[in-house]
Amino acid sequence: MISKATRQNPDERYESVETFAADVQRCIDGEFPVSLPDTNPRQPSPGSVAVLPFKMLKSDATSDAYLGIGITDALVTTLSNVGRISVRPTSAVMRYTESSDAVAAGRELSVEYIVEGRVQKTEGRVRATVQLVRVRT
Repeated sequence: MISKATRQNPDERYESVETFAADVQRCIDGEFPVSLPDTNPRQPSPGSVAVLPFKMLKSDATSDAYLGIGITDALVTTLSNVGRISVRPTSAVMRYTESSDAVAAGRELSVEYIVEGRVQKTEGRVRATVQLVRVRT
């Protein structure tokens, strides 16, 4: 991205500041810049992980609608504090709220592992089921 922005030939640079800013934002969100060719499949960095939004099971109350997202965000924050783990930000995984294919999401996010979970709230208790998926296998 930086090399494209600073190329000698102006025709090979970004077309506008907005295009460059959009690519910077994509990188911040853990995505691949659109304006750069993706000729080589990206290899996930060792220890990289994405926490998919937790799915709610049998939620009756509308106040529970954000419980799964809150748990996801708390887990992302906690894992981000572990130095050896590279964690995709919550903003990068929010588009996978309705996704049922964790492996495909992991490939798109270019991570080694996916954490997915389900949350059920009944009779004042919260039960979470969590699964760690190795994307490659």
